[in-house]
Amino acid sequence: MEFGFDSILLEVAEDNRSALKLYGAIGFEDVGRRKNYYRSGNGGRGDAIIMRWLL
Repeated sequence: MEFGFDSILLEVAEDNRSALKLYGAIGFEDVGRRKNYYRSGNGGRGDAIIMRWLL
């Protein structure tokens, strides 16, 4: 199937283990990290894991 693009990128909070597991199971791979991307409710910061799925 032709989509006009060859990959999909997404960002997931590093502590969102369920999402990381789900996306990994369907073919996404870790390709990078954004330091302190997410702000938590307690004022802390968390990294975002950048994931890519090659089509």
